[in-house]
Amino acid sequence: MAKKHVFLKLIVLLLLVYFISTLVTAQVQINNKREQLQQIEETCEEQLVANKELERQILLYQDEEYVQRAAREELGYGTADEKLYIDSSGN
Repeated sequence: MAKKHVFLKLIVLLLLVYFISTLVTAQVQINNKREQLQQIEETCEEQLVANKELERQILLYQDEEYVQRAAREELGYGTADEKLYIDSSGN
């Protein structure tokens, strides 16, 4: 009878150790997944900001006046009936 109690206690102890180790492993996995989720959410937020900037640029480039001004100021272009004067003094 005493052997049965010792054997039963050993089984209960082994089951308890198994459940505790399973819980610890699961908690570690949960923490890892939370970190991954946080990184993904940060990446998503950064991408949303980048997308808004691209949408803003698309709207700008659809505005003909903006495109003409940008071509004139950044590329030195002008219209066919326009004379461009370049200041060579560097001022």
